[in-house]
Amino acid sequence: MNVQPRTPDTDYIARLAAAWDGTGRHVLQPFKEHCALLCLAGLPDTRSQARWSQLDPGERHRLIFAARAALDFADTCSWVLSQ
Repeated sequence: MNVQPRTPDTDYIARLAAAWDGTGRHVLQPFKEHCALLCLAGLPDTRSQARWSQLDPGERHRLIFAARAALDFADTCSWVLSQ
């Protein structure tokens, strides 16, 4: 039996939080990408200035799902446009 070594789990919430706050390896562009995620999440763009820790749990939850939806949409667009 061939067993693959286990890779460390990625904490996607921590990565999104770091990107939101402008830290980490990949960061979100302050107004453009913050506002796009806020729009997808149905949140006001005035929250784009808030740090991740300043967002309430419901806002963070909605942003996480918006980020997942954005990734799914990007995959779909990539597939459609590559045809």
